[in-house]
Amino acid sequence: MGRGPSERMERRTDARNRRAQFALDFMVSYGMVILAIAIALFIIYELGAFNPQLSPGYCNAAPSFSCGGLALSTNGVFTVLISQSLGGAITITGAACSTEVNGTGTGPKYGNVDIIGANAYYPSGGFTPKTVLTSTTSKKISLYCYSSSSNLPAKGSLGSTFVGYLWLNYTYTGLPSNYPIMQQVITFSTDYAAQGPSVTTSTSVSTTSLSSTSTSTTSTSSSTTTSSSSTSTTLPYAPPVLTLNPNSISQGGTSVVTAICASGDTCHAEAPLGTLVCSGTTTCTADVSPSSSTVYYANDLTIGVNSIGNTLTVTTAAPPVLTITPSVITTAQSATINAICTPSTDTCDIDYPALGTHLKSGTGNAMYVASGLSAGTYTYYANDLTSGVNSIGNTLKVTAVLALDSSNSVRASSANTVSMFLSTSNSPDVILVYGGVSTTNAITATLSDSSGLAWDLQMQGNGIASNYFWNAIAPSPLTNDKITLTFSANGVGNVGLIALAVSGANTISPFDSHSGLPTNVIGTTAGTSASVSISTSNANDMVVVLGGISSTPTSITGSNIIVAQTTGTPRPVAGGYNIVSTTLTSSQFGFHWTSSDTYFFFGDALRQTS
Repeated sequence: MGRGPSERMERRTDARNRRAQFALDFMVSYGMVILAIAIALFIIYELGAFNPQLSPGYCNAAPSFSCGGLALSTNGVFTVLISQSLGGAITITGAACSTEVNGTGTGPKYGNVDIIGANAYYPSGGFTPKTVLTSTTSKKISLYCYSSSSNLPAKGSLGSTFVGYLWLNYTYTGLPSNYPIMQQVITFSTDYAAQGPSVTTSTSVSTTSLSSTSTSTTSTSSSTTTSSSSTSTTLPYAPPVLTLNPNSISQGGTSVVTAICASGDTCHAEAPLGTLVCSGTTTCTADVSPSSSTVYYANDLTIGVNSIGNTLTVTTAAPPVLTITPSVITTAQSATINAICTPSTDTCDIDYPALGTHLKSGTGNAMYVASGLSAGTYTYYANDLTSGVNSIGNTLKVTAVLALDSSNSVRASSANTVSMFLSTSNSPDVILVYGGVSTTNAITATLSDSSGLAWDLQMQGNGIASNYFWNAIAPSPLTNDKITLTFSANGVGNVGLIALAVSGANTISPFDSHSGLPTNVIGTTAGTSASVSISTSNANDMVVVLGGISSTPTSITGSNIIVAQTTGTPRPVAGGYNIVSTTLTSSQFGFHWTSSDTYFFFGDALRQTS
């Protein structure tokens, strides 16, 4: 049975409809593919894959990241508002900004190439390592951008263009912390500015609504509406930069301080803040040599912003050491003076008589032998000329050696006065005088001299005669000093006078303090020898024996005595001395002669200069 006209017409209509639907489906499918390819190519192009020299004035983020505003200061401080939509929190451990990618294409070529959180790559308050960035927040990050291997921030003039890349080093929620991600997240181009612009960040919320339509089949379509909220944020002034080269010196060393401010700004280096070190336009440099650790600041006076403090550490040099061996000597001895400086490469001096007066110099140490010095105290210094430090003064004490400077004697018969002359070479000297007269009558003896010395009667003794022992201090050398002994009666008997001048004695307290001194010995029974018993409290004393004999001996020789002076008739006198090195206990010192006679001798001990 054949089909009618209406049936044939319906079949033709269905065929046309199917061909039209097929054509529509084909066009929609391939159109979507072409649109996806176009979008991908646009994204790749915008990220700079085709043209790394990007045009100015924009910020393109990698997928799942976005930047809400950016600014670059003339000091090279880049500030950006960044957000992410990875679906979880990320922890940022470092950020880096560079004009070029390294050779492997994995990170920055200049500056913070390891993308770490070290303070050197961030201005104060710019970035805190382990910053957490969630999908619902934005973070403002500031860091230095770099454009060369000098490792200095990429400075620029106001209005000039900078093209660069931003990398983040972060860990992502759900991944182990030892699997950090280093990713180039932003490509940007911007102009240098002294202060970041006011930027607006937007948060978009999409809402999807459903509606139904009916045809031969039922289909559901959706429509999406998006609402946005905006927040305005002003990016900060970029702080100036203060560098120290080096940032640690030894005391006396020098460091170069450099302050770097925005181009054209008045720039100060200050220490402390407010106290000028140097001034300039854009930058200033100064050599500094503080004596202790000091904090320096860069201060941009034009925009009123200063850097955080940068400390120059000053290591105090170890003071040199000065030794004197031995530290106490006599005028006849020497001492070794040694200066030791640290480090051993320093120029080391011995200074005398004042700091800065160089006596001997060496590398690391200096040595000098001091000899032939007069009695007194000498102060020496060790001076490290390289480090600029010195030791405190160290003293060498020089004491005079006890010695007989000069002597003289005289005698007379039946006289009430007798005189002699005495000259000395040294000063000060202790002058010792013995005077005796062969009478035991009550008389008064007086000693005087032409130099006006102050005479002290040390001891008086009677027995076979009248005997006197005087001492005086001669502060300066004597020249023909006339010493006169005068008695209160005329023609009293045979007179003898003898004097010894001793140098190197303690002129403040000349005599040994032992309770048995001074002492004497009286020989009322004639004999051919006599001695005094000496005990002392000090070592290195000079024992002195002075006295007279009643008759005329043929000779006088010493027993433990160096004979200093003797005279013969009519009143023989004798004087002698001995320098001992130890303290004495009842040691015998005296004279002997050939003809038996009576005698009288004084004994005492002089102290060395202390």
